[in-house]
Amino acid sequence: MADVILTEDQARAWREAGRTVTVRGPDGRAMAAVDPVEAEFMAKMLERRERQRTDPRPGIPGPLFHASVAALQAESERVGGFPDAASAREFLERFQADHG
Repeated sequence: MADVILTEDQARAWREAGRTVTVRGPDGRAMAAVDPVEAEFMAKMLERRERQRTDPRPGIPGPLFHASVAALQAESERVGGFPDAASAREFLERFQADHG
């Protein structure tokens, strides 16, 4: 996965937006829409996944991880975004319990 590093000003503007932000390229065309709450939750999931790679204990299987990410994004779009990370986590825990 490639990284795009935001400047401090860009990161602050994104955090302070409090709602979905459209990321645009230099030509002004939309490249992505990023919800701060969803992105924070996804960042924590990715960090956890990286830690689990070196952890000998069994973690979430790859197919379930990818299905969870897709379900989380679909639910976020369906409900107009999660109000907070706890709501996203609750949805994800229910999804994984039903599909794990």
